[in-house]
Amino acid sequence: MKKESKTASMRPPVPKKEEVVHQSYSIDPPRYGDSRGYFQELFNIDTYPKNLYQQVSISRSQKDVLRGLHCSPYGKFVTCIEGAIFDVMVDLRPDSPTFLKWYSYVLSG
Repeated sequence: MKKESKTASMRPPVPKKEEVVHQSYSIDPPRYGDSRGYFQELFNIDTYPKNLYQQVSISRSQKDVLRGLHCSPYGKFVTCIEGAIFDVMVDLRPDSPTFLKWYSYVLSG
């Protein structure tokens, strides 16, 4: 299988760095593809920090759809399977060192 990711090694995916928002991570797991499609491991309990997130959901939107702001007491996993999304993260935790800081990024499928 050929590797489609920019990741240079076959090591498990790990958080690359803490972003502007405290305790948020950018993770780029390797994707392995061939003529049949691709395989990508999105989560492995032995690879990621404990309690990184408690929920994984999927949402499909038409082009140019704006989704609302959601505040949850737990971490979230955000990825893009197809197309592209513009995501904005805002720290709404009053006790956080990055309270009211925000970070935006584009994810591509």
